Amino acid sequence: MKILFIVGIYRSGTTLLRLMLSQHSLIHIPPETECLPRLIATHQGVEFKIGSQEALNTYISFKKAFLAQGWNKFPDINDINDWLEDRFTIGQLYLAVLKAHANKCGKKDVLWVGDNTPAYILSLGMLAEEFPEAKFIHMVRDVRDIVVSIANAPFKSCFNVDSCVAEWGERMLHGISAEKWLGNERLITIRYEDLVSNTSITLAKLCRFLGVEYDSKMLDYYLSADAAAIAMQSHHSNTVRPVSTESIGRYKKILHRSEIDRITNLAYSPLKAFGYEVTSPMMLPRTNLYKYRKFASNYLMLLFSRGMTLLKQSFIKKGNVR
Repeated sequence: MKILFIVGIYRSGTTLLRLMLSQHSLIHIPPETECLPRLIATHQGVEFKIGSQEALNTYISFKKAFLAQGWNKFPDINDINDWLEDRFTIGQLYLAVLKAHANKCGKKDVLWVGDNTPAYILSLGMLAEEFPEAKFIHMVRDVRDIVVSIANAPFKSCFNVDSCVAEWGERMLHGISAEKWLGNERLITIRYEDLVSNTSITLAKLCRFLGVEYDSKMLDYYLSADAAAIAMQSHHSNTVRPVSTESIGRYKKILHRSEIDRITNLAYSPLKAFGYEVTSPMMLPRTNLYKYRKFASNYLMLLFSRGMTLLKQSFIKKGNVR
């Protein structure tokens, strides 16, 4: 049994894709977790023993964090232990939790378990190292439609357009970069627009990526109990309806022309690279140029720092650095 991560940015269709894939008889993806990179970092290099107090405390940490994210049927520790060796790492414990959860939900023969926490795109190096056989789906969506979607969500009070565009660009950069070093055998990029306008074709492509047969039940995701539960949240109310293209290009009807031009200008290159409609780039005001040059500089330094840290850790594990 292998693990799959659906990553990207919020409001890019990660939840929709999770619901679809979870209807496949060989795939099981519970709700988001949010806490995995923190737990891996906290327990990096630690080996647990079944029945130890430390293992019990870590199980409790998992349970509290996952229940807070809306999990149901959380497996008890004995069910999880059935999937573990006598000694195990934090990654193996997490994988055992997913396997036991699938079993408890009646899916005993799954080949893939997964996680659809979008923010994990910022931790791809850590996850790829902790789970060497993991695969990743990078969901992308037109940032202008993301801006409109977030502006109508319950958490809009903490929303800022410039920050959203900058974060979108950061996550796109993570995804594009990871595709280079992970390769297309481990990471695939899917556009939200393709998922909702060519659903069967896109899902068939994903099934080939995962090495499983296409299952038409994925198209009936909106009839599932999981979809009904998620739809209780206003910003996920569409999960109980058949797939629709009505959200594609919605920004054209809602955003002012000047807002569209400003966002397009800031995100011009990645928008064009992924085939999104763009107008000719315009000159940015000097204040914005300074702001985004500073952002780009700081971000590149951060990437370099993270890369050197991962490289050093890799050498340490191989015994080349003391």
